[in-house]
Amino acid sequence: MMTVLAYFCVLQAVTARPLIGLIFPQRWQGAVGVVGWVSLGMLTQPLSILCFSLLMAQAKYRQVMVNAAVQGALVVGCAALGCLRAGANAESAGAWTALGFFLGGLYSGWQMLAPLGRPWAGLARLLTKPLCMAAACGLCGQLAAAALEPRGLLAQVLGGGLGVTLAYAAAIRLFDMGAYRELRSRI
Repeated sequence: MMTVLAYFCVLQAVTARPLIGLIFPQRWQGAVGVVGWVSLGMLTQPLSILCFSLLMAQAKYRQVMVNAAVQGALVVGCAALGCLRAGANAESAGAWTALGFFLGGLYSGWQMLAPLGRPWAGLARLLTKPLCMAAACGLCGQLAAAALEPRGLLAQVLGGGLGVTLAYAAAIRLFDMGAYRELRSRI
């Protein structure tokens, strides 16, 4: 799930600027940074989903409440920091909110893996491959979109999307053969 979600988060982050510029009037350009950052902050959300599902299946409702409260506090606290710091703008608020989402997902993953022992090692194992793949795919998409900037916004959307998609297909084929076979069988 992490591997698949990482693709969509990076695709959304890479294509946010040209796609918002293509679809919305100029006044909405301030949303570009927010959409891009929050898309990246969502990379750890599968950990939250798994944690909440596991806790509810075990009828640990108090832990569900604590987890939700910690995640809410992290997101709201980070968003407030992003808004209150000197020179704050929409993009800095988005970046800090994304940090809150990311940390909330890490907290959920830690809470989910803690009963198994060595939660940080387990988190590192779960996150290393998808986050490295996401970084590589994002870089390829950004380079493709930047190369097509003189051609206009539609070319940047298509080029950035294609760059992310081709890099993702290559990365998943090279580094996660099981996920590659499963995706290929479903397409």
